[in-house]
Formats: sequence, structure tokens, C-alpha cells
Amino acid sequence: MKVLLIDDHPLVLSALTDIIHKLDDRVQVLTADGPDQTFDLLARDAAVDLALLDPQLADGVDGFALLADLRQRYPALPVVVMAANDQLSDMVRAVEIGRASCRE
Repeated sequence: MKVLLIDDHPLVLSALTDIIHKLDDRVQVLTADGPDQTFDLLARDAAVDLALLDPQLADGVDGFALLADLRQRYPALPVVVMAANDQLSDMVRAVEIGRASCRE
């Protein structure tokens, strides 16, 4: 299995990678800190089985726009949105983006 972690915090990427490897050391973990790295990795390796996305990325990057792009370009790729906040509006927005991609 191959998992893509998308987060702009190196410590979070490292911690999540360690957790995943403790669950199953056979999982290959790829990391990206934003849209450019994400789409470069996916263009080179479309065999990613799951993406974990932090929608709160740095440098003014809209993680929800990245989610929409992922859903449009890679509709079969499951994406889990992982956020450190509990804002209902963010949860609804993520679900709506996923739902809209299913209708297309």
C-alpha cells in the first residue's frame, strides 16, 4: 500500500509517517508540502492508494482548492481530510467537495 501525506509541517509528516509504519511497516509513505509536490508525485507515481490532506497549508495555499483539484484529477483516489480544528464549516466544505466530485 502507498499513502501520500500532504502537510506543510515537517514534524507532522514525520510523526504521521512513524505512526503509519508502526501500524504496518510495509506501507510506503510519500510526503508533499503543497500542491506542486502533490501533483508532481502523483504524475510520477499514480499507484498511490490513499491521500491524507491537511487543509490548513502555509503560504496562503487553500487546502480545499487542493482537495477539489485532487478530486477532479484523481477521482478514484481516496482522500482523508485531517484537520486540527473542529469547525463544522470546514467539515461540511470537505464533504461537499467530495460529494461534488462523485456527481461528475
